[in-house]
Parts: sequence; structure tokens; C-alpha cells
Amino acid sequence: MKVASLTHTLEEYNRSRDVQRTGIHKFRHWFCKKSVLLGMDLIRLQKIVGHSNLEILRNYVNLLTQDLKKDEVVFNPLEDIQRKNKEAKHIRLRK
Repeated sequence: MKVASLTHTLEEYNRSRDVQRTGIHKFRHWFCKKSVLLGMDLIRLQKIVGHSNLEILRNYVNLLTQDLKKDEVVFNPLEDIQRKNKEAKHIRLRK
């Protein structure tokens, strides 16, 4: 399969699912992040995506770490309690 054909197919697939930001680079980036999340080791991932060194993959891992920190706040149950406490004014956290 040629690069242009793959790019076109990927764009059509994404647009059919209302994905606005699309492209082969976005797909590679997503693939790397998902692979790390699923536990793939970086050496194996480096070979699959053809990066010449681990430094490039480190950028993906750093971005992934930032994403996880954001999720930590979003999915933190204590943050939810504090937010509900501000809204309801009657829920108290014991110290």
C-alpha cells in the first residue's frame, strides 16, 4: 500500500466517525501512546515504528505522562467530593 493511499483511507475512516484532526502522523502518535498504555516495551515499539533512537519515543512517553496527570485530576474521587461539597454546601470531609 502506498503512503498516499493509506493517508486517504485513514482520513476517510476518521471523517466517517466525525474525527476532525486526522492524518498519518496523528495515527502514529495515537498508536505509540496506546501501545505504551497497553504495556508494550519501548524497544519493541521503536522497532515497529522505525525510530532510529529511543529519544523520539521518549517524547511520546512524556506526552502520555502529561495526559495521565490530567486524568488523575479528572478521575480523582477526592476532587469529585470537593466539587460536590462546593455545590451542595452540606457535605463535609472529616479530618
